[in-house]
Amino acid sequence: MREPRSKTLARYVEQALRHTRTTERSYAAEVVELYHARTALHERTVEFHMGTTAAQVDAAMRANTQLVRRMLDGTLRLPADLEEAMVLALPEPFREDCIADLAARLDRLAVRAPSSEGAASLNTLGGWVRETGEALTKLGEMLHDGQIDQADAPLARTALKELGDVERMCLGLMAQLQGVLRDAELGRPLRAVK
Repeated sequence: MREPRSKTLARYVEQALRHTRTTERSYAAEVVELYHARTALHERTVEFHMGTTAAQVDAAMRANTQLVRRMLDGTLRLPADLEEAMVLALPEPFREDCIADLAARLDRLAVRAPSSEGAASLNTLGGWVRETGEALTKLGEMLHDGQIDQADAPLARTALKELGDVERMCLGLMAQLQGVLRDAELGRPLRAVK
């Protein structure tokens, strides 16, 4: 049995709060901002607190922080329409890792979509080399004795994550190259792959 999506998300939020300068309050503020920016007013199922004076805004943020905390700890049910804002509010690298983990639950691979203006910044040559180097470093640690076996189990999860990062970057770059070829075949102006 897998943990619920809400617990997967909560785990990444907890890691981000523990390992970055992100606070519960700043995370909740980002969630509220993203939710309001990405969800039409008539579609919202969560009513966050708002204020007009400094004191009201401060009280609203305390209440919103508590509301987000209760959704993450399971006291309140996390509505499906809030998940997107909660994932996107995570700082990197926790956001990308959470997206990959949530996609994997559906037997899918999370690949950054190519932008309409060319390659996404993640698909730079330097980023690809860095991700490949990280994967090879982990694999090298596992292959120090010439084989991968049960003794390498403690490193396997990290090695799989690093290989998944390389795979996602390669698939994203392949999608961009396919887009360039498709444009060329349709006679559209060529777009640069950066």
